[in-house]
Amino acid sequence: MEDIGLVLSAFIFGLVASSALVIGAVVGAYWTPLRPLLAAALAFASGALITALAFDLFQELFNRGGA
Repeated sequence: MEDIGLVLSAFIFGLVASSALVIGAVVGAYWTPLRPLLAAALAFASGALITALAFDLFQELFNRGGA
């Protein structure tokens, strides 16, 4: 019985997490954001991706550097 609750919980969390993609697609299909808002969102997204890449590579390069 505990396994069913765990599976159901994982399913609900996955459904909630993936719902952002569907909501974003619906909003994007029916609404065009203002250019400054779009520019700010893309600038934030690119900065977040660069930061994630830097954090991902930093530990490996730190260890290779002998520090």
